[in-house]
Amino acid sequence: MLCQNGSNKNSVVSFGCLSEQDKQYCTEQRNLASYRSKFMQDRDRVLYSRPFLRLAGKTQVYGTGYDDHARNRLTHSLEVAQISKTIASALNLEYGSIIKIDLDLVEAIALGHDIGHTPFGHAGERKLDEILNYEDEDINKRLELPSSPCIDLISIMDKNRGFKHNWQSVRIVNDLSRDFYDFNMELSSITVSGILFHSSLKFTKREEPPQFYLDRYKKQIIVNQGNYVWSLEGLIVEIADEIAQRHHDIEDAISCHYLTPKKVIELLKNSLDELEKRDEKFKNKEIPDGFNNILDEILKANDSSEKELEEYKDTDIFLRQISKYIVNWLVADCVQTTAEQLKEVIKDSEIRDMNIIDDKYEYERRIKKDIVKLSPKTAFADKLLQYRLKKVVLNSRNVQRMDNRGSFIIRKLVLAYITSPQQMPDKTIFSLFREYVKNFYNEHMSEIEKECNRYLFKDAADARNALDYCLNDEKSTEIIFSKEHKVSLDKTKFKLSLLRVIADYIAGMTDSYAEKEYRKLYAIDHDIEA
Repeated sequence: MLCQNGSNKNSVVSFGCLSEQDKQYCTEQRNLASYRSKFMQDRDRVLYSRPFLRLAGKTQVYGTGYDDHARNRLTHSLEVAQISKTIASALNLEYGSIIKIDLDLVEAIALGHDIGHTPFGHAGERKLDEILNYEDEDINKRLELPSSPCIDLISIMDKNRGFKHNWQSVRIVNDLSRDFYDFNMELSSITVSGILFHSSLKFTKREEPPQFYLDRYKKQIIVNQGNYVWSLEGLIVEIADEIAQRHHDIEDAISCHYLTPKKVIELLKNSLDELEKRDEKFKNKEIPDGFNNILDEILKANDSSEKELEEYKDTDIFLRQISKYIVNWLVADCVQTTAEQLKEVIKDSEIRDMNIIDDKYEYERRIKKDIVKLSPKTAFADKLLQYRLKKVVLNSRNVQRMDNRGSFIIRKLVLAYITSPQQMPDKTIFSLFREYVKNFYNEHMSEIEKECNRYLFKDAADARNALDYCLNDEKSTEIIFSKEHKVSLDKTKFKLSLLRVIADYIAGMTDSYAEKEYRKLYAIDHDIEA
């Protein structure tokens, strides 16, 4: 919340929480206790959901089980929540006369920001995106997609194109939580928007965001005049995600023996040297103080010289120190820079009421770029450190082997399920028919939505018989008979819906579950080694 500094102090602007717009998209009537806000309920719905709990078994960088102390998606999400709340609390404490950031909203977004992530980290995410962009010829053949599709088929394929974990989080909140878990999360649109925008909407090599998600969910994240729903809280989580990644990249690399304390110091020093060489404006007193002092502070805390650090064996103390210095440096810089930006934004734009907030603050034009950020010198230093860590860690032999193993397993799972969808669970079969109707016969959805998860069939056997009929019956009458509904059957559209539901199913797996499924489906008894 913001109020105009120096004006009527009772004039409060809902800067981060577009309450009236939010009501458009949160159709559920919430009966909340007086001490609970809707953002507290959003947070709790994420916290107690199965997708959140399964993050404990999903790779961050190093495969789950590789090292007991390496991060997974769950511990990462908890760290993002902690850093986000620290930034928000600091801004509230220091500049309370200007801003009021909702800590419950910050926590809800932070805890939920990765619930759509795949097993095997970004390698798994990229593999599903490749498959859902029809870049795997073997899978395309199983789907019976022609190599040169006609214009009509291209349009249908585009309607089902693409995968990205932040969009998948939106899908979980809106559809999959109900279809798979019989639990309707229905988070506030502000919370959903923060979850979506913590990461870019598309992969770098793609020209547009995934068409499937954009068509399905854009109404929830776009408001007046085509602007995106946004919040200051969401932008805080976005930068906290980057800060968390930076410090635990270093910690995990040391814990997993990719880096030594001495090598970490070398990376910091080399980044500082390059910072001076690359840009004149960052020389001398313009060098980030926190970045410049980390080496001295670590050596002093260890009571060691740089030479002695080479022989330093007890990494536990070093890990705590390096994390503290890196996080404190980045958080302090972010708080100071953001506070300065907020003052300028309010002063320049003369925000006094809610009615002009959309006109003056389109998400892409100004908010994302200008408010919550690091100072230019610190951002530059951080990017250098990120680049050097990637060269050392992400391109290492073991990480590459883990990534490629994950990609291989996911591809094999997709092939197995496309070849024989009956191998998937009952709920996934039910979800397939729901997805088919929703994707291509939306006119039926008003009556279908009122029914339970088994809306088309009386039991699982009925659904599985229908699935067999849809895929294998040569004498198809082109009609799916089920209960009181009659839905025409287009096998190409049905198989594209099957591909999407397979991606949903695999994306929800933990690393270990995906590996077990691979072994079962391909009759492999021995362990898969990295």
